[in-house]
Amino acid sequence: MEEKSHSIMDEYDGAALGDQRLERRLGTIVSAIARNPSASFPSACATEAELEGFYRFIRNERVSFEELLVPHIEATYGRASTHGTVLVLHDTTDFSFKGEVREGLGTLQQSAKGFKGHFALAITEGDSRIPLGVMGLHVWTRTENSPTARKLRGELSPRLVNRMTTDQSRWFELVEDVEGDGDSRLVHVMDSGADDYTLMANLVGRSSRFVIRMHHDRALVDEEERLSEHMSCSRAVFTRSVKLSRRRKHAGYTHKKRTAPRKERCTKLSFAANAVTLKQPNHAEPSLPKQLTINVVRVWEPKPPKDAEPVEWMLATTEPIDTKASIERIVDMYRSRWTIEEFFKALKTGCAYQKRQLGSWDTLINALALLVPVAWNLMHMRTLSREDPGEPAQRVLTQTQLRVLSLAAKPPPPPNPTVADVLRCIARLGGHLRSNGPPGWLVLGRGYTKLLELEVGFRLASEANEK
Repeated sequence: MEEKSHSIMDEYDGAALGDQRLERRLGTIVSAIARNPSASFPSACATEAELEGFYRFIRNERVSFEELLVPHIEATYGRASTHGTVLVLHDTTDFSFKGEVREGLGTLQQSAKGFKGHFALAITEGDSRIPLGVMGLHVWTRTENSPTARKLRGELSPRLVNRMTTDQSRWFELVEDVEGDGDSRLVHVMDSGADDYTLMANLVGRSSRFVIRMHHDRALVDEEERLSEHMSCSRAVFTRSVKLSRRRKHAGYTHKKRTAPRKERCTKLSFAANAVTLKQPNHAEPSLPKQLTINVVRVWEPKPPKDAEPVEWMLATTEPIDTKASIERIVDMYRSRWTIEEFFKALKTGCAYQKRQLGSWDTLINALALLVPVAWNLMHMRTLSREDPGEPAQRVLTQTQLRVLSLAAKPPPPPNPTVADVLRCIARLGGHLRSNGPPGWLVLGRGYTKLLELEVGFRLASEANEK
């Protein structure tokens, strides 16, 4: 009997759709999508009947976005249970769709049509940052006239505004979903969009662990100075030489200084840390604590180039700051946040989600639920190839897939191949050239597609020979 490692089908096993025919159809659809993640649905489906079955499935009222995601979320928790501390990366992304008007979509920046998705992606702590899967996902639409806290603060009392469901409040709602009754192994890592007194007070109140990049220069209790002035007077505990990566210009970001383009450069960063007590802002809900004591780590570039924006991070955290190692650990936790941007690329580019020609909100979010595990699987393979290249190939492929790859790849993988060996072969199946550097999402997706197609043919030939 074949010993299985991981199969993408495991991420859908157990979806409770209330109808065995729907559950069988789900298996057929997943197999087709996994064989060709970036292809359109008509191209991925082998026959006209299969395509018609896909459309009936995705439009069926009994098929829900939440139920489709449950098996993957449960599998993610299972993988997380084998680790100690697990980082949960939170972020929101826009899904924009061009072409004809889609029923139920809202308005995004620059009048684009689409919706927002707020994700919680679990990864391992440390240098490997292995993606474990999605632990939670909220999706919603906004119209041009949708009320926001900023718009309503001048019209309603702060108490009423703070009780509204806003984009800001979704950070805490997703933490509650992910943790349930509490899970002390999880550390929630968030960018500056989560710098909110209400959120931090609620997280501290439920003993949740977090690392949040601060954006606001907050007032301190019993001191005339604000947070930035207080931390700038703190002595550097240590310095570290780092290589800053190149940053391209990104459209749509509002924090222009922080997201300005920059060239790759080597520099020295200084690190300091202090416990501070924040004063409750004037607009905060009165029931919140009047003050909040947290740890803050400051990272800054003392001598930046004259033509460059200096690096400076202010990180609010519940993690200890009593040693150099603990401060470095907090900074490395925040640096891991960029992994969720890679996941968004796997979803939007590797799975071509925003090119899907579906006509309504319901069908689009059902398709998103189908593609989330596929995007995670692509990302998982590429991460292992870069971070744990010496691991056995069985971490990413089944025995049958390894057999097929040894027959199809030119040159074939060596005996007892590693993850790096088989990922190079898969990338070559997708047309990758070594001179082009590490494989991107498209070429990796094409190679994986070809491998899965060859696997289907291999199984059919094997079954025919056994008859």
